[in-house]
Formats: sequence, C-alpha cells, structure tokens
Amino acid sequence: SLWLMLEAPAALCWRVVRDRCVEHFPRVLEFLRSLRAAAPGLVRYRHHERLCMGLKAKSAPLLTQRARQSPRSRTLLSSQN
Repeated sequence: SLWLMLEAPAALCWRVVRDRCVEHFPRVLEFLRSLRAAAPGLVRYRHHERLCMGLKAKSAPLLTQRARQSPRSRTLLSSQN
C-alpha cells in the first residue's frame, strides 16, 4: 500500500525536522512536493504550503551562507567587481 512505501521516508523527514537538521530541509521540501503530487488529498493544501514556507524560511539563511562560501560564488563575485 501507499502508506508502507511512504512510512520510512516520512519518518526520516520527521526526524530531520524534529532534530532541526537545517541542511537537510531542502530534501524534506522535495519529499513534501513529491508527496503532494502523488497523493494530493493526503495533506491539506494550506497545511502543505505552511510547512513548505516554514522550511524554506529556516533553510534560506543556510543556503545563502553556503553560496557565499562556495568557490564558484567567489569567482562570480570577483568577476563582477
């Protein structure tokens, strides 16, 4: 059944969110989007959107910080100056 296939990934996503492993929030977002596409009625639209917005808000500073630290972004920034 669908639940048996989703049980392990859902448990892992819950653990990521519960433990506040921000670096894995983009993976949880991807899982939520896939889940919404596969079973649209499983989670209410409003709840889904609130979850996604919260995860994006929490992961945005981390992603911005990583982008600043990556060698490619340094190259791009130095070529713009």
